[in-house]
Amino acid sequence: MTQKNESQRQDRVAAWSRHAESELSAYHSAAKLDLQAQKPRDHKLCASLEEAIRRSGLRDGMTVSFHHAFRGGDLTINLVMETIAKMRFKNLTLASSSLSDCHAPLVEHSRNGEG
Repeated sequence: MTQKNESQRQDRVAAWSRHAESELSAYHSAAKLDLQAQKPRDHKLCASLEEAIRRSGLRDGMTVSFHHAFRGGDLTINLVMETIAKMRFKNLTLASSSLSDCHAPLVEHSRNGEG
């Protein structure tokens, strides 16, 4: 790169930097919104799976849906349905994008009317 081209490039960079600083000054001086949840019920993280199920509003006769891509070996459905069974929900419909042999424990929940 010639010295003239380098000088022109540096001038363009300096001009852009001045423009960017003037544009960003309004951003930096503007009041920032507090985007944190304001009420305890607005927080999505739960201390336990039981709490998450309670907060979901699940009731007897509702549908429990799962979508995952882990296929055989993913035991999330088993864990959730076992917890739901312990919480004594009944007559649920299980809607899952896939089930495999690792989900065999779900059969017993179905026989008991738990899923």
